[in-house]
Amino acid sequence: MLKHLLENIRNIGVHPHLSDEESSVVKMVNDGLIIAIIFTILDTIISLLTGKIDTALFTMMFPVLFMLSMVLHHYGKYYLAKVFLITILGVLLVIQSYFFGDTVDITNLFIVLIVFVIVVFEKDFLSIIIFTLYILLAFFLKNWIVKNLDHPLANEGMIYAKEVYFILSLILTSILILRVLKRKQRYIDLSNSLLTDLEKNNSALKESNDRLKSFAYATSHDLKTPLRNVASYIELLSRRISNLDDQKIQDYLSLTKKGVGIMNESIDDILTLSSLEYNSERWVILDLEEIIDELKFNYQVKLESDSLEIRTKALPKILGNRAQLIVLFQNLIDNSIKYNENSKVIIQMYGEKRSTDTLILFKDNGIGIEQEYDTYIFEPFKRLHSNSKYDGTGLGLAIVKKIMDSHSGSIKLQNNKQNFGTLFELRFPKLNNDKG
Repeated sequence: MLKHLLENIRNIGVHPHLSDEESSVVKMVNDGLIIAIIFTILDTIISLLTGKIDTALFTMMFPVLFMLSMVLHHYGKYYLAKVFLITILGVLLVIQSYFFGDTVDITNLFIVLIVFVIVVFEKDFLSIIIFTLYILLAFFLKNWIVKNLDHPLANEGMIYAKEVYFILSLILTSILILRVLKRKQRYIDLSNSLLTDLEKNNSALKESNDRLKSFAYATSHDLKTPLRNVASYIELLSRRISNLDDQKIQDYLSLTKKGVGIMNESIDDILTLSSLEYNSERWVILDLEEIIDELKFNYQVKLESDSLEIRTKALPKILGNRAQLIVLFQNLIDNSIKYNENSKVIIQMYGEKRSTDTLILFKDNGIGIEQEYDTYIFEPFKRLHSNSKYDGTGLGLAIVKKIMDSHSGSIKLQNNKQNFGTLFELRFPKLNNDKG
């Protein structure tokens, strides 16, 4: 019965909307109040039995004020309850020093109060500072009062007052320590539980992603064969009806061929995107100048006809996957050529090794991209233009972004102040530079 009653008192103010941490603080304050109320009631009874009426009247204020704090808890006024409790304790302890002088040693309670303040206001640094200073001020004021003023009830104090206050301080401190340790252990258990769940979820997610990538790779690969057959039959059909004087049929076949070409390009891009994870080529130190020189071979006709110019300057060495970086820069170059209305496409690449990373600037003189689309363009299948104007699958920059992610780097659209063309900023981490 008594245990049930104490448990109900401990849970005063513990409402369902509170978090476990907040409920723990409320219970901890209630524990301290229960102990203090019991001691002050005993103090009052002893004072009455020994005929010390003035002392009894003084100590009767304590349980009344402590109960008022618990009423504030009950109505959810948690912050007000804590402020009220600390404030009235400081005031009462100073008043007690005036009436009883040094017959009652309250130093221990001041120490408990400071610890109590730190615990209940642990998330509010300013409150901790303010109330700790308040308690210290009360402590120094108490010492001044004891030394410099007369104490009208100096002979009314309990014989064992110092011992009682010491025991009370010890109990309150023990409650605080046990509560803090219990909360700490709960946080450790919760962290371990969350870590375990996170590891399980990561493992399940990795397994799911691996299956999805494998499926995408296999499906894309399997689609190539029937698509080649469709393209072959369309070509045969085109030859068989080449002599027919029907422009609509010729237009239909032309559109069908274009659609098959777009689908074939899409499948190739999906294969590239899904196979990036499966590329087992060892990461090595790579010279970007050599990679660009190798890529220039794919654009030899355009370079020789002076419809394309690729300029490079100070391209550094980095640690990376050769096959992936070739795909990356080829996609950027292809985009620069595709989205360009000039008679000559000019691509410029600059490199700069810095203290924190390696910066690569990729710039062209194409139609450019508005800054508002700086994140949109890197999402798969996102295109700013229709196929009727510019062919494409919407996967090129998504592939580039994925390759940069796999190199622990980043790519973003830079604001081109010259108001023409596109400027990409590629950053490779310093770790790669150090290894390179």
